[in-house]
Amino acid sequence: MPTDRPSAAPSARAASAGGPAPRTLAFIELGIRAAPYFAELPAQLRPDWRCVHFSTRPVVRSVLRQAGLAVAPARARLTLPERADPALLAEAGGKARQLARDPGRLVRRVAAVQAALTAFFDAERIDALFVWNGSGLVASVAAAEARRRGLPVLFGENGYLPGTLQIDREGVNWYASATRIVAEGRDDGPDDPAAEAALDAALADYVAGRRPPSRPPARRLRPSAWARLGRELARLGEFAYWRPAVNLEAHGFHARLDKLPARYVFLPFQVAGDSQLLLHSPVVGADMSKLLELVHAALRATAPDVRLVVKLHPAERRHVLKAYRELPARYPDVLFTLAQPTIELLRGCAAVVTVNSTVGFEAIACGKPVVALGRNFYTAPGLVECVSQADALAPALARALRGEIDAARRRRFLRYIHGRFLVHASYQDFGASSFAATAGRIRELLASAQDVTP
Repeated sequence: MPTDRPSAAPSARAASAGGPAPRTLAFIELGIRAAPYFAELPAQLRPDWRCVHFSTRPVVRSVLRQAGLAVAPARARLTLPERADPALLAEAGGKARQLARDPGRLVRRVAAVQAALTAFFDAERIDALFVWNGSGLVASVAAAEARRRGLPVLFGENGYLPGTLQIDREGVNWYASATRIVAEGRDDGPDDPAAEAALDAALADYVAGRRPPSRPPARRLRPSAWARLGRELARLGEFAYWRPAVNLEAHGFHARLDKLPARYVFLPFQVAGDSQLLLHSPVVGADMSKLLELVHAALRATAPDVRLVVKLHPAERRHVLKAYRELPARYPDVLFTLAQPTIELLRGCAAVVTVNSTVGFEAIACGKPVVALGRNFYTAPGLVECVSQADALAPALARALRGEIDAARRRRFLRYIHGRFLVHASYQDFGASSFAATAGRIRELLASAQDVTP
């Protein structure tokens, strides 16, 4: 269970006897895909909540302003100080660690972000915070500032079933409260026929590849032409932008496999720079080539007749894909696919090996054995084979291939995740029920923050 980041503390004003409930909720550095949805959400929280926004991303600022919302700071580009205290780097945490190639600039960037957020918190009299994921530089500094002030923080992220979100006071993924609850064996959801039927329907839809219906927005919010132009001009300065596209099919990769082996292990690659790998992958770090090497060796040692099928992540960057070009030649017995639907690979596999990908949870939903080399809320004994060192991989994979699954334990876990942990809403669904579910969970979590003494 997570121990390396403290939980968000409640608002001192909200927790004081007879004090007013939090009234100002700040949304911090939303992603461009989530911004249109959360631009509409404030209408669902009024009149009890006043929502304000902070973003340094021009495209996000443009979307929010089209929705008629004010956005802080006044300018997207922050002025970096000449010098800053290196101790500020501890405030950044999370994904900011990637930027350590230039520590001096990173420290000054953190100082600039912290100064802008401090002014924002003071001017708007913030009572609570909502951050997306929480691992980005701005989000992690904002959460640290909120904790320093004793304010509650809500963390949002995509859910682990189609049409769902995570919204939690402790974090997302491995940082989520679900990790602690699952580890303590307290994960159980509603035990009634309606809840069981809803879970069965959700699992059947997922296995069949059916997504829940969603409603598009009444108006489409898009970044302005100037904001989009600015983003493209910024990309022109990035070295990766000028790298040519890699034709992986010419190197032994397949867009999709026409015929899958009779028995195979499915290994989904994750994005090499993902914060999930940077923070929660103690065995292989962010090195997918090393992961493949370990899994290939373990499979050859335990079940040489079982094939290995690898799917590359569709969001991987060009320079990383270029480094993968030699993999088919190095591992001629491995099948590589670029675009095979994950659900197809899950249906037919004998087991799944992952670090901490969403695919690991999806494999549980499909009733497949899972071996996990990293940390996530689902990586608990009894649910998956947990591997914390390389030499434990082969025996864990052998157990998984024997199909040893505690079906009752998994059912209890899925009942909890579906019935209590996940929010049945999506930032791609602008229907009334989606907004009501998101607003309801935000209200519920902030109300519970008032009942906890710092």
